[in-house]
Amino acid sequence: MALPSAGAISFSQVNTELGRSSTQNLSMSDSGLRTLFNDTSGAISMSSGWGKSSGPSYPSNLQYLVIAGGAGGSSYLGSGGGAGGMLEGTRTVDASRTYVVTVGAGGGHSSGNGNASNFTVNGIVISNPTGGGFGVGNNGIQNNVQIGNSGGSGGGSYWGGSVGGSGIAGQGHAGGNGASAPTLYRSGGGGGAGQAGGNGGNSPVNGGNGRTSNITGTSVTYAGGGAGGTYSPGTVVGQGGTGGGGHGGGWGGGVPSLGGQVNTGSGGGGGGGGNAGGSGIVFIKVPTVSYSGSYSGTPNVSTSGAYTILRFSSSGTYIS
Repeated sequence: MALPSAGAISFSQVNTELGRSSTQNLSMSDSGLRTLFNDTSGAISMSSGWGKSSGPSYPSNLQYLVIAGGAGGSSYLGSGGGAGGMLEGTRTVDASRTYVVTVGAGGGHSSGNGNASNFTVNGIVISNPTGGGFGVGNNGIQNNVQIGNSGGSGGGSYWGGSVGGSGIAGQGHAGGNGASAPTLYRSGGGGGAGQAGGNGGNSPVNGGNGRTSNITGTSVTYAGGGAGGTYSPGTVVGQGGTGGGGHGGGWGGGVPSLGGQVNTGSGGGGGGGGNAGGSGIVFIKVPTVSYSGSYSGTPNVSTSGAYTILRFSSSGTYIS
């Protein structure tokens, strides 16, 4: 409902639009009235309220960032897990639309692809990036020479002649290739949203770096690839890609691998016992004048400038 677009406006109508009793005392200096009229200082008249509404303003543009779950890294000499796919975009919003958010879980160590995240409206898919591909290794689950698993970003591969899994264009990058003995760093790193994973060789193998987003009003990096493992049980290991990728581990002791950071979609580190990928995350950003305040689940709700941002670390809905 909105105030009349021409003619007289009564205090009763203003109170009703503000959600108050129609008979509540009101003056032209009332802060609610001034906010509704979009005139917070100086002289003001009732005509300033023509057509004004206290409810959400439609249509408007909704922005979203959807990141799938990262993959796990493999154990023993295992390679790093690939990051989950990362997609951003905008969409026109009208009233009474139900947006459903599904946040993908990270994959388990040694054999777990990441899970897809989904963002739909009234049953129509807006964005559904693919989970990361897990890194392979000589752990009895995968063969010594095997292509890394593909995903939003690909997992690294193990041993000479094997290549990293492919990523999906626009979502992420490929995992790194394996190397032959006698190098200590034989396993490739997992791909990240912003960069391919490192190839095995004579130095520690890092995961691919993630990609930054400004959807919260601050530049933050997400979806880094997991680092490759090492044959050496020492303390020098590959580092996870920026954005939350897990570092690598050593076979036979030393530094244990690290999992991908939760709610970043990052890959887990390979080597040692291997480690799990990080869960995904979904952001919805709407102009505050269009924000309905209606949602389910437990999103973190914040504001940045003229926008309201819902951060879903688990599944839920938003109703416009």
